[in-house]
Amino acid sequence: MIWRDLTEQKQAESKLIKSESRLQESQRYAQVGHWELLKGDTMATWSELVYIIFGLSPEIERGPETLCEIIHDSDCSKFMEPLQHSFTTGEEYHVEYRITRQHDGEERWIECRGNPVRNDDGVVERMSGFIQDITARKVAEELLRDSEKKSCDAKLQLQNVINGAQLGYWDWNYKTGEQVVNDEWLLMLGLKKL
Repeated sequence: MIWRDLTEQKQAESKLIKSESRLQESQRYAQVGHWELLKGDTMATWSELVYIIFGLSPEIERGPETLCEIIHDSDCSKFMEPLQHSFTTGEEYHVEYRITRQHDGEERWIECRGNPVRNDDGVVERMSGFIQDITARKVAEELLRDSEKKSCDAKLQLQNVINGAQLGYWDWNYKTGEQVVNDEWLLMLGLKKL
């Protein structure tokens, strides 16, 4: 009878299981899913969270063509062309695109990144990357753009009122010492226009 001490092996397996669990928990929290695609292949490997983010069933065929069915028509080429470019050049793959999830019809924004993995000869043989649901960020960016536009519009309206009413305007930034005045203010002071 031969005995072998498997303690170290069992401890290593336990650590691996815990590490995998922490990784999956982190990915769920960050809404990040992992994907991998072999060069020339049409079937990608997706983590569980990719299916959830896309709102797709794990039974579907996983690949770029499947994604083009849920990606907005105007974004599909923005998704496919850089992928082919990355396979050809070995450059990082990075795109943002909109999808409509099939199971609930919800529109989401996705960020997708991938790094080329090369074989021993230096040839790109696969891409490995992640997707992340960035809808909240895109909504915040849109709100900020709207707010900035409204602010610019309000400034323009105020400037038109000041000019139309022939009011003088003077603004002083006490921290920097910078002063801003309009021509009417200068005329009121008996100074030349700018």
